[in-house]
Amino acid sequence: MLEKLEWGAHWLVPKGVVAARGARAILEKGEIVLVRDRMAWIGEEEAAQARLRPFLLGSMNELRRWARMVSPSSDAVFQVERNGCVLVATPHSSCGYLYIAAWLTN
Repeated sequence: MLEKLEWGAHWLVPKGVVAARGARAILEKGEIVLVRDRMAWIGEEEAAQARLRPFLLGSMNELRRWARMVSPSSDAVFQVERNGCVLVATPHSSCGYLYIAAWLTN
């Protein structure tokens, strides 16, 4: 069983995932600012990077479009899923952070 992600939307990551990546970013005026020391991997890191990295890079434009429309005080959740990879993000009513998680389902 994988440990809990130190950063990101860990409460949205289901049990039983192969690997996951999390981040707590700053959400300011619709822009996402990733903070390098607020990111974490759990699970099979090399396999996760090989599969998750292209998925994350390919999904960032969708996430950025959504972030421009969402209120930082909202509890709205963004989700995209493709080829066994899932990306979710939410401000979680934080008024300034965007909690992000991505994982492999198989």
